[in-house]
Amino acid sequence: MNKSVLSAVVSNEIIRPRELPRLTGLSRTTIWRLEKHGDFVPKIFLTGTSRGYRRIDIERWIEERIEKGGPQMESK
Repeated sequence: MNKSVLSAVVSNEIIRPRELPRLTGLSRTTIWRLEKHGDFVPKIFLTGTSRGYRRIDIERWIEERIEKGGPQMESK
């Protein structure tokens, strides 16, 4: 498999919810809260009950967090 084909396959890889903690370092509950507030990548509905996420979207989300320096704490 050449490099461009392999890259396309990897970027379109579907990540299941149970794999997210390993990839992001966040708990499933934290990911759920981020989703609820619109602060995480959108789910892909694979079937009526099956969900997933595109690996490329997760990687971009992580890169954006790194560039921003992580979440900003509110001043009280």
